[in-house]
Amino acid sequence: MSNLTHRSTGPAEFKQALMVEVGSTVWQHAAQAPWDPALLRQVEAVLARHVGPIAAVLVRRSAPGCLDLTTLCERLAEQVTNPGSASQGSAPGDAGLGMIPDSLVTASASVLTRSLGPVAAVVARRAARTAPDRAAFFGTLEAVVADPAQRHAMRAQLDELR
Repeated sequence: MSNLTHRSTGPAEFKQALMVEVGSTVWQHAAQAPWDPALLRQVEAVLARHVGPIAAVLVRRSAPGCLDLTTLCERLAEQVTNPGSASQGSAPGDAGLGMIPDSLVTASASVLTRSLGPVAAVVARRAARTAPDRAAFFGTLEAVVADPAQRHAMRAQLDELR
């Protein structure tokens, strides 16, 4: 039975469960060497059980800044605010989107889908919950698109939204 089946209660427990599930060996590599894609897929699969489809984005954004598996797991655990609540792709605490209107969140997710695929709706809802204003919301959405040309094109489309 998986160590993550019981659903961890916090970031520390989630990190420990992730380390046990993926492997407790600290996997170090040179700063310039890429991560083993198979290992990242395994980390993503474990994380997806807790946060849904956003796991791919979190792993892709976190891995380049980490030199070993322990650091990667710590960084991912910091981003999991409530690891037991994200079942079947729903983001923790989706209720209440703060200052960003629902119509703008939906329209922005549609634009972001071209770059991220179906996870865009989750990313847009999460960004809207914490954004104090439209500019911060769009800035957060921009940050998840790795390719500069795609990011620039997406920002131009977002700026056209009303």
